[in-house]
Amino acid sequence: VVLVAALAVAAPGFAQNVDIVADSVSLDSNEVEAGGSIGVSYLGHIEGSGTITGGFSVGFYLSLDSTITTTDLLLFQYTELADSQSDPPFGLNNPIAVPVPSDTQRGHYFVGMIVDDLGQVADDKHDKIELNAGRLVA
Repeated sequence: VVLVAALAVAAPGFAQNVDIVADSVSLDSNEVEAGGSIGVSYLGHIEGSGTITGGFSVGFYLSLDSTITTTDLLLFQYTELADSQSDPPFGLNNPIAVPVPSDTQRGHYFVGMIVDDLGQVADDKHDKIELNAGRLVA
């Protein structure tokens, strides 16, 4: 007698029917000196019917334009622990200090975040939302 059972193997962090969504990001000031830090708060949530195991990163980037991508200057990464089901909120209501490099030239910049910027969660939708927090003068 041979018994057979189906088995599905997924990479760690894989989440079927799940999407990680950024809802808001804000700065505690619109001006900072190069070498200083800026307070950043953010919120997001998880949509869908699946679960996420492990964590994912939230990257904060400095950009010359309002389109934030992973090719912009990474300022800081925060790890969200995510052993959670769909629709719980995540984020920080209290600002976390994000450093601005001391060699940043004086000018107008945008600060934004990208959820799961390292691609740790292979979600079904693959559309990490990027948000801009406004202008910043170094």
